[in-house]
Amino acid sequence: MNTIKLKTNIACAGCKSKVAKVLDNDPKIKTWDVDLVSAERWLTAEVEDVDESYVKAAVAMAGYVCKD
Repeated sequence: MNTIKLKTNIACAGCKSKVAKVLDNDPKIKTWDVDLVSAERWLTAEVEDVDESYVKAAVAMAGYVCKD
């Protein structure tokens, strides 16, 4: 299992709930959370057999972006 940490534009609990609909149903993303307090809005995900691009694509499916 790997930990991936990415900056996002997920800004509030409502945004986070929209992302949850995608990430919670992905079997390769085991756990995840977004730090809504930090200015960078860090998303931290524990994943299995995937890389950053996979997580970025999953977040994009929910309508948000991961910043470089």
